[in-house]
Amino acid sequence: VVSTGKAEGKKALVISKGLLVPFNLYNLKEGIYRISNQLYVYQSFAAQIDVVNSINPVTFAYSILFETNGNGKIISSADTFNFQYEQNKWLNITQIIDFDANLVEVFIENTFIGKLKYSDSDLQINSLRFSGINDSTAFFIDDICIRRAGCRDTIDTDEKVCLYPGKELNIGIARCKGYTF
Repeated sequence: VVSTGKAEGKKALVISKGLLVPFNLYNLKEGIYRISNQLYVYQSFAAQIDVVNSINPVTFAYSILFETNGNGKIISSADTFNFQYEQNKWLNITQIIDFDANLVEVFIENTFIGKLKYSDSDLQINSLRFSGINDSTAFFIDDICIRRAGCRDTIDTDEKVCLYPGKELNIGIARCKGYTF
């Protein structure tokens, strides 16, 4: 651990100016994964989470930027999605990465932010990188969880779950794809 501190009484990893903290994922490139973490950004400060494709040379699948004014962006080579977030509060960040469909969906506080589509074999994940990008960077990371989605049991039900406007799935299928537990 580089440094720990407390935000709202919760002990967590502190990221500040100049720190690049990698979380190795060992070149994920097949299956469906749910990657989640909690993030706390102080008022008027920034945060950045980079999803790294490769490390030599360093290339990014996409980056999630939390700006000093409460605005944010998800940036990939093909798309940019804007969002707003609340500062001085723990936020749940969830990424559903589907290598079979070459697709990434990002949710912040259970709100769908955007869908990134990749061409065949362009999507692989080497690591997450929590970045202290400038003087305005100060944030906390906690509860990093990586779970490979899959089906152990078939759930036969008509119950539906709404993932975001326009996307609704049978709850059993939603569990298989990593959207719910």
